[in-house]
Amino acid sequence: MTEPGRRRPQRVRVTRTVPLRGRVVSPARSPDVVSVYDRSLRRAQLRWSLASVLVVVVPLLGLPVLGVVLPGVAALPVLGVPLAWWLLAVLVYPVLWLAGRRHVAGAERSEEDYRELVTDLPDAPAPDPIG
Repeated sequence: MTEPGRRRPQRVRVTRTVPLRGRVVSPARSPDVVSVYDRSLRRAQLRWSLASVLVVVVPLLGLPVLGVVLPGVAALPVLGVPLAWWLLAVLVYPVLWLAGRRHVAGAERSEEDYRELVTDLPDAPAPDPIG
C-alpha cells in the first residue's frame, strides 16, 4: 500500500472536450489522400515493370520464333557462326542492360514524385514508398 509519510496521488477524471463525431480532419492529411498517392505509386511501378518485361521478353521469345519461321535466316553464317547464335550471345545483353537501367530510372523517378507529394502535405510523416 502506501508508506506512512506519503499521500496517495489524487485521482483525476478525464472528460472528452471534443466529440468524436464532430472532429474535423484536414482533407490534405486525411488517410484517403495518402492512400491515393500510395496506389498511384504502385500503379506507376507496375507500369514500369510491365514495360520492362515486354521490352525484354518479346524479343527473347521472338528469337526462337525467327528460327522456326525463317530457318534460313537464323542459320545464316556470320563470321562462321549462325546469326541466331550472334543474336543470343551479343544482342541480348545490351538489351537487358538498357532495359534494366530504364526500369530503375523510371522507378526512382516515380518514388521521387511520391516523396514530393507526400512531404508537401501538412504534418506529413516520413514517406515509406515500400510499405
